[in-house]
Amino acid sequence: MAKLVIATGLDDLDEALRNRYKDLYTVQTVSYLQGLTVLPLDQGDVVILTRVLPDSGAGDAGFVAVVEHLRRRGVRIVFLDQSRPAGDPLVTALVHRGVYDLLLADEIVLEAVFERIDHPGTYGDVQAFVQMEDDLYKGQRSRKPLTWRKDAPESVEQSTEPQTAKRPAVRPGLRLSDWRARGPITKSAEPRARGPRVVTVSGLPGSGVSFVALHLARALVNRDITVLIEASDRPILTRWLHGPTDWDGANTWVHGGLSLNETWRLSDGLMVLPAQGCGPSLASVRKALRGIPDQVTVVIDARLSDLEDSVDVLVVPPDPEKVSLVSHLSPKLLVVNMAPNRLPVHPGEYAGAWSKTVVCTCPFLPDQSLAVIEGRALDGLEETGQVWMDALLTPALDSRP
Repeated sequence: MAKLVIATGLDDLDEALRNRYKDLYTVQTVSYLQGLTVLPLDQGDVVILTRVLPDSGAGDAGFVAVVEHLRRRGVRIVFLDQSRPAGDPLVTALVHRGVYDLLLADEIVLEAVFERIDHPGTYGDVQAFVQMEDDLYKGQRSRKPLTWRKDAPESVEQSTEPQTAKRPAVRPGLRLSDWRARGPITKSAEPRARGPRVVTVSGLPGSGVSFVALHLARALVNRDITVLIEASDRPILTRWLHGPTDWDGANTWVHGGLSLNETWRLSDGLMVLPAQGCGPSLASVRKALRGIPDQVTVVIDARLSDLEDSVDVLVVPPDPEKVSLVSHLSPKLLVVNMAPNRLPVHPGEYAGAWSKTVVCTCPFLPDQSLAVIEGRALDGLEETGQVWMDALLTPALDSRP
């Protein structure tokens, strides 16, 4: 059966496409651009793609490079985006690479997406968009958000039954040994300070914030009992690590629906509170932390919009220009993620005016994309995680609520 890979960055649209085509294709979802390069795709497979999809700072040139990689394998691409003028450089580059299934509108209608998938286009359908030269625009574009709607609203009956929190269920791929309890959390006889140590991790979408948060938490397990809380707009831990299905642990815990002893234990000493749909606010998480014992370290995968002026760990892509988008924050540790062998500038220059910020890099690893898609943590980063932990948990950088 041919594969249909949904790479739109729009969760509701992803779900609608999955429901429509689950019996016709082997449907997969990719959450960021570079993940498409490691999927085993061939002639006859289809990728639904938008520019909304996080690209880790790759820009239009990197986007076209991924498209060319797919087209060389014979993969058909359906491209959805906002309205663009005739001769648009990105559209021209796509058409020159054999992408003829274009749906360009400021509001995408679901039925039109189905029509485009079901009936492949030809060069004649897109010729009007093309300029003669393939001159990909490399500057900044002013972009409006891409939205979509169903052709006709559907009435949904609201259940009057009270909602109850769902308990964790083991999904295939998670070893039962990973769920063994370490024992109930109790108060330390000699607390090191008042309240748990808290580490907030955030950054630009698509830069690998959840990846860094997870591996930092794995490193911290060697020091303390560690809790990883997913408080982001795009939760991925459950899907990534084959965790408890349909269990909104983070939001349930914030509202008092369970204790830490009832959380998902990824390993001995590492507890995870994943979110579904949208994670809780950073403010609500901090409020709920008041009941956590002193001997616990909490890592929060936080959304960027919840931060005011500071963050413990800030994750950025290797493009130095992207750092200006988060210049209002003052990080304790700056992680340049997916760094190439040779950075465009010296690592210290990423910190700019942050004189007290420690800068660390995480090298680009092809296995990082594969690990996310296959649903597993990436081994071999213990040394990198240890460097992050050592840089972050010096006395001057220690953070508590």
